[in-house]
Amino acid sequence: MRNVPLYNALVRVFGSVKVANADEAAAFAAPARTAVLNKLRSTPGSMKDRMPTRVRGGEQYRVCCPFCGDRRFRLYISHTWDRSVVSGAGDIMYAGRRAICHNENCLEDRQHFNELGRRIAAEMQMADRQPLNCVSAESVQEKEVKLPTSVPLASPAAPPEPVAYLRNRGFDIGELSENWHVRAGSIWYYPLPCVIFPIYQNNILRAWQARYPAEDYKAIDRPKYFWPAGTQKAWMLYNLDSARFYQAVVLVEGVLDVIRVGPPAVAMFGKSPSAYQEKLLATHWANGRLVWLPDANDPESVKVAIEKTDEWNRRGLFRDGAVVARLKEGDPGSTERGELWNLLIPHAPCLSRFAARPIQ
Repeated sequence: MRNVPLYNALVRVFGSVKVANADEAAAFAAPARTAVLNKLRSTPGSMKDRMPTRVRGGEQYRVCCPFCGDRRFRLYISHTWDRSVVSGAGDIMYAGRRAICHNENCLEDRQHFNELGRRIAAEMQMADRQPLNCVSAESVQEKEVKLPTSVPLASPAAPPEPVAYLRNRGFDIGELSENWHVRAGSIWYYPLPCVIFPIYQNNILRAWQARYPAEDYKAIDRPKYFWPAGTQKAWMLYNLDSARFYQAVVLVEGVLDVIRVGPPAVAMFGKSPSAYQEKLLATHWANGRLVWLPDANDPESVKVAIEKTDEWNRRGLFRDGAVVARLKEGDPGSTERGELWNLLIPHAPCLSRFAARPIQ
């Protein structure tokens, strides 16, 4: 491994790190002034004078970008991060801090870039010589996190923006607060207080997700959702602890989709489940049925749902099969609960006795 201290720092920050181009050295093109500066043994006036004009390849450390909700390890960080390197001609160069998010190029935002640098610096231990083992799904399951400073959504002290946002979307504030433990509080990353969704699994607070309470997040150059650093979304299903008591499960993309459907639903935090999420589904509903409810306005989501359920049925993962329930339009989170249940019950008749019951 080319940079053990950096790798270990990333493990401490993100929990899981993948290595690309293992043990490969990066190739550099030296700036024109570098050789002269080295010969004169002078100190350049700017670090940019000592930085390569081009960098290719080299060992890369892949993590899930905390700024765009990535779960596919699309943030790449070079092994040369914040290091001096020597070119083939013997010239000393400062490699800079090279990283890129291949989802949305999040690090073009200077605030994102500085925050990443701060997190890495806080965990960097230059004396590290042995790579840490990345955490496994089993160990993450036992790791409890803390919620940010916040109050229950129905509390009189709750800031008005998150409450108004959810009420305008037709959600019952009392139900969200009492039954789903939804909270409201400030997140450093956003100008307004956010909706905060705690995520429990095996009765342990595993993570939390913040939702910006407005639809102008693109105008302020921020993502819709925020996850704390190190969150392993791929190893969790929102509402698993409640849904596992039902014979059929409804698979949706996001937290608000689950809340709109009710207790038999789980969210995978994206369009397609990870391998571990698939394992959780197969473990808890091997003797039951799975109904996938995709976003009807997103053709890619519908395509993934059809392909995956076909695959699962070929493999026989669920005794009563997997099926796609398709809305005419919109996503589950913006559809009335009664309409959702009218769509779901023909696909999962075993849920019909719960349709008229209050959500608990």
